[in-house]
Amino acid sequence: SSSGIGAINPDSSKLKVYGTCGSIVLESANEGKAVAYIYNIDGRNIGQYFVEGRKEISLPSGIYIVDKQKIMVW
Repeated sequence: SSSGIGAINPDSSKLKVYGTCGSIVLESANEGKAVAYIYNIDGRNIGQYFVEGRKEISLPSGIYIVDKQKIMVW
């Protein structure tokens, strides 16, 4: 896409995403597997994360995009 934000996650309906103090938390529903792509607000790819259960990603304060959702880390 022209925004630099990549592929749609086929498992995104299985993924719960929220920001906390110093991190983004990724939780897959029903212990399923999911893939999360995290981008900064400028569209730069921060990483691709495979999630099974719960995963916490430490990040500096800011706004991030995860599966087309804006997530705030403070």
